Amino acid sequence: MAAPVCLVMKFAPQHIVFDTDSGIGDTVQYVPAVLLLRQMYPQTEIVLSANPIAAQLFANCDFIDRIFMTYDGPYEECFGNYTHCLTTCGHEDNPQLCDLAIINHRRSRFIKQALALGVKEVVTHSYLPALYTPRLHFTPWYPRTWSHEIFHYQLLIKTLDPKRYRQCLAAVDLRKARIQPDDAAKQAIDAFLQKTLAEVRAQAPQTPEYQHLILINPQSYTSERKGYNLKHEDFVALGEYLAPLYPQCLFVITSTGDHPFHHIPLQAPNLKLFINEGSLLHLVALIQRAHLVLTPSTGPAHLADNAGVDVCGVYPYYDVPRWNACGINLLLKKQAKLRGEPYQPNNVFAQVSLQKGWQERYEEFKMQYFKFCVDFIAQHTLRLPPAI
Repeated sequence: MAAPVCLVMKFAPQHIVFDTDSGIGDTVQYVPAVLLLRQMYPQTEIVLSANPIAAQLFANCDFIDRIFMTYDGPYEECFGNYTHCLTTCGHEDNPQLCDLAIINHRRSRFIKQALALGVKEVVTHSYLPALYTPRLHFTPWYPRTWSHEIFHYQLLIKTLDPKRYRQCLAAVDLRKARIQPDDAAKQAIDAFLQKTLAEVRAQAPQTPEYQHLILINPQSYTSERKGYNLKHEDFVALGEYLAPLYPQCLFVITSTGDHPFHHIPLQAPNLKLFINEGSLLHLVALIQRAHLVLTPSTGPAHLADNAGVDVCGVYPYYDVPRWNACGINLLLKKQAKLRGEPYQPNNVFAQVSLQKGWQERYEEFKMQYFKFCVDFIAQHTLRLPPAI
């Protein structure tokens, strides 16, 4: 007999462990899902089983009760940490077993361990053994490439109680899903911008006051692995192309670590390089100060979406629509429909899509993106209120 489509919790969970072990993009999509979980179960302890990325991005979210660093080491150590996380909910003097485990990735050993420990209900994505396993809920399969990734995790929350989910989505303030940098990150970015502006004024005293901050992110591990990103040096060339056209804008190339494009001399006075030597929250703080992010399909695009910052992307064709930087917009649109209110978008997202065989026409696609960015800045960015 097939399992029901919706779980509809038969008990009020006291301790929920929400499992996450992903890159920046997925982790950003988790945030509104956990916010909705909190809205649905306001009295429940919510524990995040996190890797270092999630631990940083959720650090200042007040709808999480506790963050447990689970995924930070060898596999066996991670497995042991996750077991410890499941069994040590509640107060440290009175540890208890969690009664609801939401597992975002179908690691069979982790699922079996949660069941073996006696967790009352385990929820994961479409997983065939759930059809015949008590306490393991079967979430219906759907093709992830057909919808935005944000709904992949919303589905796990919705399946707990669809009626309550819809009520809470209609009521929740989605601005609370915005990732918050700490004071140290804000101060570091303030210091970087002040130093940068001072250097520019010393080098070019006649430079006008900058009104808009535009970030350029060259790197995307996933897109590059599949051959769908411009060369890093061409993102530097993009900055040199745009900076003279918009002298009232400050362009900042963002990066981490050490890469060859860091050593390319920057000619335009309003084009600078920012190498993040701090936490991810430094990047979050910088993006929140920006008006526009120019980027391939990667983490900073989703951080910008979360922050309500416009994105002009160069994307692989297969990432449309799953990874567009408009996840919050889609939730806001759904929420507006539930409320019967006009839809107010969070940001503006536009992209140039790289098609199959695009490398054979590399220069054509590169210049298409360059001109696309020129038009986007003129039509959208310059119309935003000036502030750096």
